[in-house]
Amino acid sequence: MIENVRHVPGVCKCKNGEEFSEGLIDRLSGLPDEILLSILWTLTLKEAATTSLLSKRWKHLWRYYPVLKFEDFAAMESMGDITRPIVEGKSKFVAHVNHALKQHMGSTIDELSVIFDLDDSYKSHIDKWVLYAFEKHVKRIELNLEPPWVHEKLQVWYNNITIIYPERVHYTLPYIKSPHNLASLRSLCLRNVNISSDDVQMFLQSCRLLEVLCVARSDFLTSIRSTSGFSLMLERLEIAYCPKLEAIDVCAPKLRSFSYDGKTIKLHITKASFLSEVHIGGERGVVIAPMYESLSTYFPKLKYLSLEMSLVKKLNLEASHVPVLTRVEHLRLFFFSGSFQTLLGWTSLVEACPVLQKLTLEFRPQGLVKSPKPPALKSCGRPLRYLRTLELVDFIGWKNDLELAYFVLENAISLQEVIVDLRPRPYINYSEGAQQRLKLLQNKIPEGVKLIIKETYPAPPPPFP
Repeated sequence: MIENVRHVPGVCKCKNGEEFSEGLIDRLSGLPDEILLSILWTLTLKEAATTSLLSKRWKHLWRYYPVLKFEDFAAMESMGDITRPIVEGKSKFVAHVNHALKQHMGSTIDELSVIFDLDDSYKSHIDKWVLYAFEKHVKRIELNLEPPWVHEKLQVWYNNITIIYPERVHYTLPYIKSPHNLASLRSLCLRNVNISSDDVQMFLQSCRLLEVLCVARSDFLTSIRSTSGFSLMLERLEIAYCPKLEAIDVCAPKLRSFSYDGKTIKLHITKASFLSEVHIGGERGVVIAPMYESLSTYFPKLKYLSLEMSLVKKLNLEASHVPVLTRVEHLRLFFFSGSFQTLLGWTSLVEACPVLQKLTLEFRPQGLVKSPKPPALKSCGRPLRYLRTLELVDFIGWKNDLELAYFVLENAISLQEVIVDLRPRPYINYSEGAQQRLKLLQNKIPEGVKLIIKETYPAPPPPFP
């Protein structure tokens, strides 16, 4: 039974439009602070702040909100035109974060997340945000400072399109004077943030509870190593596109997910007996086999395997030294390829997954789209007995991606659905005509198999006020 229930004057309207006051029972405000805060935790920071209008009891409650997430996808979208950077939008975002942190009154912070296009010119502000979070013994921190065009830059590069991007210097993480403030940190994700190998080492040694480490596009990182005799608590390790990185050498007994994108490096992970998800992606001109083969010890236990590769210069044309993948349920293959290069050299990897349930094929082309000559269906000696879902992302309908899809359709005897992703990509026009070429695929889909076509993206969340 809730005590101290207060009656709050409300305003109602009659049918004739006249207003009158009515006694309303405010039961929520009579709840303990712990319960009210648990309600706030289900809201975004913006939504939590609006609760200050409910009553005097709620006015300052949101200031103790432990999850501080700052993002503005609408403003990021407006800055998508790289020839016209919008400084005003960035300044407004920075002012918003500064104001929110100034208003915050909690003794601790569970999470600080900043997702916005910012570089080193805003270092003084970002430093204050980061150091404030560490002083509050933050558990999870994410700085995703990627510009809205970063992924399109990679796409057009592989598509032989030249676009001039503005020069920028990545934000550099500040020096941490008091590592003991990091004891509560469980997750650290940094994208377009410079961090040195020594700083990574400091985090690994000081944050004994650290479970997630993600670093992408750091210009300073040269290696990630765990000291001799020191086992990491990491469950997820994700490293991407760090140009100076030479080696990853860690002992991680609790590691469950590992992801790497970039140039060829020395890769040595030991005692990862729980590892079940692996992603390996190579830059243009990189042979990926040596990297994924270095993890072959763990392949019999994997449930998810993702490989990204470029087939330029006749590299990565087939799966060499096909591993044993007895437990893989989801296989993802991502190809950068011209229309003349066959992808059937990778069917042996598909066949090496006896319990495969989902196959995702992504194809990023090089050159101009040509009218394909429909390939013939090919059957293998070992049917894909358990495959339920075939997903085709960035479907074009060239001969090479069609023949790989046809291979699956012919051999997946339990197939239930085919998902085709036709959603447009910025700066890329290769999808023109894909709808027409989709008919070639539709004609080969067995009766009873559901076809799902994705053509639009979900709407982004609203901006901050």
